[in-house]
Amino acid sequence: MIDDNNTLETKEGDDYDKYNCSLASELDYFVMCYSLGGQAINYYRYGERRDCSQRWQSLKFCIQLKSKTPEERKKMILEREAMKDAKYTKQKSSLDVWEMREKPPSNLFSLHDQIPTDLSDQITSEQL
Repeated sequence: MIDDNNTLETKEGDDYDKYNCSLASELDYFVMCYSLGGQAINYYRYGERRDCSQRWQSLKFCIQLKSKTPEERKKMILEREAMKDAKYTKQKSSLDVWEMREKPPSNLFSLHDQIPTDLSDQITSEQL
């Protein structure tokens, strides 16, 4: 329904998009995951074939949501997001590799002291 300000109103309000999924988008993501280009990029970056099982799970979840009421949909999506967050917080992060330093390392500029200041002395006529 279009209101007086020519904006589209949904039945469920602002939460409609947040607690809904697009079946077409999920299908696109699933197909892209198995496509030659998607697999080639993953193989180039990580040296292995991409695992598309998560995309399949997302597609199945979206199909399940289509038959649910808005309240059930919201509950299912919130539960799924909580499970995803818990899973990702338990995984190692790339930030776990680094340790925070209190001060810079002492040999940070050691190479700088070895660079001659006047390079013209070291160039011979044979090199020209």
